[in-house]
Amino acid sequence: MKITKSDLKQIIKEEVVKLLVEQDEYDDYEEEELTPAQKIIRFLSSPDPDTFAQGVEIYSLVKDDIEANAPTENSQILEKLEVIDQFADSDIKEKNVNFLSGLRELNVTQKIILKGCRSLKNVDGLKGLKSPENVDALQRFTSLTKLDLSYCGSLQNVNGLEGCTNLTDLRLHGCKSLQNVDGLKGCTNLTILDLTGSASLPPELQDLFITNSSGTAYEQFMKALNAS
Repeated sequence: MKITKSDLKQIIKEEVVKLLVEQDEYDDYEEEELTPAQKIIRFLSSPDPDTFAQGVEIYSLVKDDIEANAPTENSQILEKLEVIDQFADSDIKEKNVNFLSGLRELNVTQKIILKGCRSLKNVDGLKGLKSPENVDALQRFTSLTKLDLSYCGSLQNVNGLEGCTNLTDLRLHGCKSLQNVDGLKGCTNLTILDLTGSASLPPELQDLFITNSSGTAYEQFMKALNAS
């Protein structure tokens, strides 16, 4: 018997739902059994990157079903995905930040706060895929408009932001190891850019704080970058 792609997708969905129903990681905290949508919400609320990534992956697989059958929980899931803030001031490292890559497919995330993640060296997890078959993925973080990486003391570059073309507000205050900001050249919609306290950047950049009140932030940034 030949299995079509549609059949395979349905089988995967059924298995995912079955696993969610059987999953008891959080049952100690709940007297009544959680629905699959409620368990996804739990996963997305977790401070553990792997658990969060699992929630994103599962939601991607059963998104249509939850939209149709659990609209209230679906709204709560989307709220969790629009603003990612539970990893601020954590010991998250660049190998862990790859969990963010799963958000590209959903394309609903508007704000990510990684402020105070002192072990984070890069944000390559935000990059689009670069293989010829997936060049369109370079634009899949188009919904991301705000990113706070302040006080990420180990951050060395922001090359992972090359595909985040709709960023309007970027905070890099106190990133003392930041040496290269060439990855911002494609962020043409910036209206706020804070590089203050980034002591490893060239003098023209290390105390830069610009907003649209003095001309577009992007133009001011490029002028300072070219002078450095």
